[in-house]
Amino acid sequence: MSTTDHQSPFSIRPEDLHRLESSKPFQVLRNYLAVNATNELCHEHACCSPEVQATWLLHRDILHALIMPVVQLFRRASGLAEAALCSCKPEDLEMAFTRDARSGFLWLQCFLADEEEWCQTIGCPACVVSSTLSTEQHLRITFTALNLATESESRDSDQSLPSLPFFAEALRAAIDSDPFWESYPGASTTFENSAHKLTQHIHALIDQCGEIEALVADYDATPTDSQTSTQLVRFQQRAQPVRAPAGFLRFGAESKCPAVKPSRLARRQQRMRQEEQVLLQKLVAQCWGQVALAGAVPGARDRAHVKALMRGPANANGFFLGNGSATSFGEKRRRSLTCP
Repeated sequence: MSTTDHQSPFSIRPEDLHRLESSKPFQVLRNYLAVNATNELCHEHACCSPEVQATWLLHRDILHALIMPVVQLFRRASGLAEAALCSCKPEDLEMAFTRDARSGFLWLQCFLADEEEWCQTIGCPACVVSSTLSTEQHLRITFTALNLATESESRDSDQSLPSLPFFAEALRAAIDSDPFWESYPGASTTFENSAHKLTQHIHALIDQCGEIEALVADYDATPTDSQTSTQLVRFQQRAQPVRAPAGFLRFGAESKCPAVKPSRLARRQQRMRQEEQVLLQKLVAQCWGQVALAGAVPGARDRAHVKALMRGPANANGFFLGNGSATSFGEKRRRSLTCP
């Protein structure tokens, strides 16, 4: 990515600037950032004229208004996942979500871990604005934030930030005129398509956050004995469809599976049974997490049991043998968008 040293890559029409100036919530945000954010330009951009510096600050404030709601959404989703799973480990939080919601959560988790300062608009305002065009991930989340802001526009304009649809046009023009991205014809369209898919995943994440929040709020208070028995029956009814068939989890001579000749096909069947068993154990572990959340299985040892089940069969075996805890599979490593 390459831009001029003293000019913002984004160009906003005067009528759109007037609309921003007339937005009271946006002016409140600007006043807050003027006091609490970094407003000094770095040595490379400090030689800009006062008018250009004001433009950098305005565009920084627009990006902050777009990106911070997505950051707050991820923080809320992380807090709900911690409450549902009784775990504060970042690598465990994805287990609270499924399908598209899990994909959206993982993408946000990886990007925010790598670009925490940019997401919070920390540092030189000119560098923050210029970094928007630096990678495909920055452009994807910016287009995604524009989609979410447009869809969630409130009727009461005095209480909400403007949707900023004009900034999408400025972003497309900046991509098309950028010396790096202009060598890739149709780059802006490609970024918008990927942002549309991420927007769908975030919508699924929002829906599942509502379900988890209702579950946490339902069972957060200390229940009475009658409430506990009613909740336990409710959880047992939920768990019935995932009950394993008789003899499925037994090995050796006790197994009801038919004996097969140790051929290539037999080894493949055995591997498939083991994979299915692992998936079933994970599903049962999630049900146990709901039971623990309801308070139906109190006690430190039972909570350790639930955590052991969630981390995998090796940890569960360590708990059953009396070790009390076990190490998780593999070595701990940091997630990234290129190595999830």
